[in-house]
Amino acid sequence: VTGADVNYEGSVTIDPILHDYLKRTPVTLALWRTLELRALAELALRPPVLDLGCGDGIFGSLLFPGGAAFGLDASLGEVRLARSRGVYRHVLAADIEAIPLASESVNSVVSNCVVEHVDHLDAALGEIRRVLRPGGLFAFTTPSERFTEFFFYPRWLERIGLPSLARRWERFRNDYHHHVNVFEPG
Repeated sequence: VTGADVNYEGSVTIDPILHDYLKRTPVTLALWRTLELRALAELALRPPVLDLGCGDGIFGSLLFPGGAAFGLDASLGEVRLARSRGVYRHVLAADIEAIPLASESVNSVVSNCVVEHVDHLDAALGEIRRVLRPGGLFAFTTPSERFTEFFFYPRWLERIGLPSLARRWERFRNDYHHHVNVFEPG
């Protein structure tokens, strides 16, 4: 089981990151986000850091226990929640395609499950490049084109002989989440 180890006495020890996430979100989201947190936490993120698509700040509160310089999100509701968590020195309500920071103002940009939703990816990547200092790091997570293969309902629909309904459900999920940039890992 991801995020847990069974010791010799048979009890389960839960990964501390997963444990913290489980206190704040549903199980399915906590499992998924824990894997992303572990991957991003291994990187040397030099400050100042910009968290693109910071959302409600839960992810950032675990990734940046000492805080981060900037959080940015397009949703005013999410920005309010992120501000209330106190993770970021500055929380900006803005679009990723028009980042309101000076050129070469950050050393690291983190984006967790955001680039798949961006309508104008080239413009967004250009903005990220503009705000990064030379030698800066852009680290992101995003689902691959296999995203929907791991959901329960499409697999169940296939097993009961309804593969076309399974494909429709997968398309619905990608459309619902506005996944416009879902690529192969390579």
